[in-house]
Amino acid sequence: NTSKQVKYVGLLIKFETKPYEMQNIYTFLVFLVSISTGLSSESSDFIDFLRQNLPEGTEIQTLEKNIHFDSEFEILIDQLLDHQNPSLGTFKQRIFLSHYDLKAPNLMVTEGYNARQRPYELSEILKSNQITVEYRYFGKSAPDEMDYTFLTNDQAMEDLHYIRNLFGKFYKGKWVSTGISKGGTTTLIYKS
Repeated sequence: NTSKQVKYVGLLIKFETKPYEMQNIYTFLVFLVSISTGLSSESSDFIDFLRQNLPEGTEIQTLEKNIHFDSEFEILIDQLLDHQNPSLGTFKQRIFLSHYDLKAPNLMVTEGYNARQRPYELSEILKSNQITVEYRYFGKSAPDEMDYTFLTNDQAMEDLHYIRNLFGKFYKGKWVSTGISKGGTTTLIYKS
């Protein structure tokens, strides 16, 4: 008999085997590795999909997923500084995308300030995707030069409209907007 110990994803597996049984153990370990690789490939496949469907220059980082979501991402997209004068340039706007299914409903969370990755109860009830949008000039969504001339509700609503249209190209389900406190006010202005 041969004694072998194998550590796999935090598990310590100890085998008491005869040499000819090692083939079965090897097959089992290959199976475990294929399962773990398969789980991460869903997120990998979807990040490739996002890179193909979002504008060039978009930055995408994979995050740990919550509740019913299949994958979650922090995304920085180029947003116009002034939607009436595109020649003034762009800044990066942060979005948290929690992906469930391309055909599922879509919950757009409008933040009034900084955004953070967190599931909203409504997205779990609806079994929806969730797109959380950070308000311009807050958190990572601040231009290099802080000219507050462009920190207006009209500009922020154009930001949301752009994001809704951008993601609406491949998220075909119904859309619902929500927010809390100033984010709730942002939703009301966006919907009016």
